[in-house]
Amino acid sequence: MPVSIHVQITSCVNKIIGVQPKSVLDVGCGYGKWGYLCREYLDAFYGRFRPEDWSVRIDGVEFFEPYIQNHQRALYSNIIIGDIRDLCESLDEYDLIIAGDVIEHMHKDEAERVVEMLHAKAKEMLIINIPLGEGWDHPEQYGNPAELHRSEWYVEDFLGYASTYNEYELNGGLMYGSFYCPKDYSPADRMTGFITAAEFYSDRGDITGAERYAHRAFALEPNSPEAMCMLVDCQIKQGNLTGALQTLQGVIDANPTGGLARIYLAQLIYAQGQKEEACQQLQEGVEMDGLEQELKAQMEQMLAAWA
Repeated sequence: MPVSIHVQITSCVNKIIGVQPKSVLDVGCGYGKWGYLCREYLDAFYGRFRPEDWSVRIDGVEFFEPYIQNHQRALYSNIIIGDIRDLCESLDEYDLIIAGDVIEHMHKDEAERVVEMLHAKAKEMLIINIPLGEGWDHPEQYGNPAELHRSEWYVEDFLGYASTYNEYELNGGLMYGSFYCPKDYSPADRMTGFITAAEFYSDRGDITGAERYAHRAFALEPNSPEAMCMLVDCQIKQGNLTGALQTLQGVIDANPTGGLARIYLAQLIYAQGQKEEACQQLQEGVEMDGLEQELKAQMEQMLAAWA
């Protein structure tokens, strides 16, 4: 339906006012709640209550055109009818993007791509409001196929984007979350968030989901031992030894003194019965200048054990 719960309104409005955006995109604008609140607190609150005086661009995206009525058309600068999965790449950049009760209606891999694209298009902040966890039964209704919930989401899914968030417990124990994703969130903190998500899904036995987040962590910080180890671990658990070997070789090519990657690569090669090649990897590492002494000692111990 084109409406959502209300528990997050105060917190989100405070964030919106703090950002003071000059352009806003409301994805899944539905009945127009965020368009109305943004128009009130970004224009009318400052005396610009007549449309001819408005200075903030507030656009909406809506999948299901029958939801759009005259009041939405009066509040928004523009309303785009379409599927955000198809629209993402062609969207303008906006100071603030709000995605309220949207991505749970997509399959997880599609929705993760949408989140990444919306985060890229938001110049100041992306706000995501979303049901969390299990128990949300939301079928197709009102003739709108996009009403069906197709994926489950958890706090960990957003830690690579959100520096702050709010969780709300609703009647019946259902959980809901608001995630505030600023663009000045540091790559190191984002990487840590993605690793946490990868660990969360790995613990749940969803290695495919874990690998997707590990790839994001590694892409952000390819020199991070934590990101490298998480990605390689996921690839091995998936039986993707070729991918693990390529990941490790890529780290070594970019940083030949990356001793930890060389040790892991040697262990994988040795496990495949290629003792000579494994020892060669270690010997090259031992002979390099700049290798950490602790890693050099570990390599020498392995060479002695494999001799």
